[in-house]
Amino acid sequence: MLDDGSVWRVGSRRWNADYEKQFSDWLSTQINDKVFYEVNMSTDCADAVFVLRAIFSRIHHLPFVIHPDPYHGKVTFHQGWKNWADIPTERGERNWTLSNWRERAKTDKRFRKFAEHFRYYFTTLDIPHNTYPTQLFNEEEKTLSSNLRVGSVIFWGSHIGTIFKIDIQCRSPIVFRDSHVPAAVRDFTAVPSAGDLFTSEWHETDGSGYLNWSWDVNCAGKWKKIPDESMPGYSLQQFSSKLATVRDWLSENVGRLLPDFNYYGQNLKHLTEYFKFRAALVDEAVRLIPTKLAELQDPKTFLYEAYSTPSRDKKGCEKINQLSVDTLEPDSEIRTGEWYDLLNQVIITKFKFEFKTYSISLGDMMQLCTQFSPFSSDPADSHDLRWDLKRVLKLRSEGGAKIDNPARGIRAVSVVNSSGKLSWIEVAIPVKP
Repeated sequence: MLDDGSVWRVGSRRWNADYEKQFSDWLSTQINDKVFYEVNMSTDCADAVFVLRAIFSRIHHLPFVIHPDPYHGKVTFHQGWKNWADIPTERGERNWTLSNWRERAKTDKRFRKFAEHFRYYFTTLDIPHNTYPTQLFNEEEKTLSSNLRVGSVIFWGSHIGTIFKIDIQCRSPIVFRDSHVPAAVRDFTAVPSAGDLFTSEWHETDGSGYLNWSWDVNCAGKWKKIPDESMPGYSLQQFSSKLATVRDWLSENVGRLLPDFNYYGQNLKHLTEYFKFRAALVDEAVRLIPTKLAELQDPKTFLYEAYSTPSRDKKGCEKINQLSVDTLEPDSEIRTGEWYDLLNQVIITKFKFEFKTYSISLGDMMQLCTQFSPFSSDPADSHDLRWDLKRVLKLRSEGGAKIDNPARGIRAVSVVNSSGKLSWIEVAIPVKP
C-alpha cells in the first residue's frame, strides 16, 4: 500500500478469530522476558499490553484502536492518525514481518512516535473501554473455556497483566506477564498464578476481571467498537455470586490438580519482587511530596494514578493470604517455624522516620495482610503510613497476629517462640523448594 501519512494502513483487514489465534501463537512463541529490551521501549503495566497489541497489529496491518476513558476527555486513538506524516516509516522491502519485527520496532520512527504518544496518554483507566469480560468455564464440557486464552488479560482495576500460559494440570494453572510503574525498560516478568487469580472479587462496574480485546469497525471514517454482547465468548459468568473460584471449579470439575513443586518458591520470589516494586513507588512518591503534593492528592492527575496503590495492595494481600492457606498442610512432616524464619529475613524496604531507621520484612507484610486492612495506598502519605509502621511495631511487641479463615475451615495463631522467632502453632510448614 502507498504511504498516505498514517502510521500504517489496514485496507479491509479486520481482527477476527483467526487473527486472535495467531496473536496467541505469536505471544507464546516469540515473546520472552527481554522483549522490551529487544525493542528498547519503556513500559508500565498498561503500556506493556498496548505495545504488544500494537506491534502485532503493525506486522499484520490490522486496526489498533484505543477508546479513551471519557473522564479524561481524550479522543479515539488509532493507526490511521496522520499527525506524524512527515516522520519516515518502514515500508516496501523494509516492511514489518514476523521475522524482522524486533528490528523494525526499533527503526520505524513513525511507529515509535505513535507508541510514545499512546504510552504517555493512555493508562489502565482506558482498559475497560477496549476490552470485554469473557467466559471462563464451559460448564457442559467441564473444562476451561477456549475463550480464556494466551493473550487474554487479567485486570485488577489499576493493574493489568497478559496471560501467557494456561495448563489446568499445574498447581499454578495460569501464568501471566506484567510490567509496572514507574515506566522503564525492564523485564517482562512471568508470574505464576497465586491466590489473587482464584479469589479476587471481580466487579463488572469497574471493568476488572478476565478480559479479551474488543474489535473495531470503520463506520464512515470513524472507528467504532463492536458492542461487547456481539463479541465471541462474551459472558458475565465471572461476576456471578454462584460461581465458584477458579481453583474450586477446577478441583470439582476437572479433577485434583497435580502439584507444582516450584509453586512456593516461585510465589515467594514474586511476592518479594512485588512488594519491592511497591517500595520503589512509595519512595518516589515521598520524594515528590515537597514539590508535587497537590497533584499527588488529586485523583484526576497522572501522578496520583501512577503512585496510588489500592488495587496493587489488595492484590498483594490476596496473594499472601492464599499462599498462607496453601501452606497450612496438616499432614506435612516438616517442623514448624522454618517458613516464617525465612520470611522475616527478607527485607522489603528501609526508611527513616522520626530520626530512626526502620525496616519492613516479608514476614511483617504477611502479618499485616492477614488482617485484610494493611496500609495506606494514598500517594500523599509518608513512609510510616504507607507501611503502617505503628501496627507493625505493635504486632512485633505482641508476638504475632491472629489468623482466622473460617471460609476455608482453617484457623491458626502465630506467636514468637522461645528463640525469638515467629512460628506457627498447630500447623506445619511445607518443604522449602
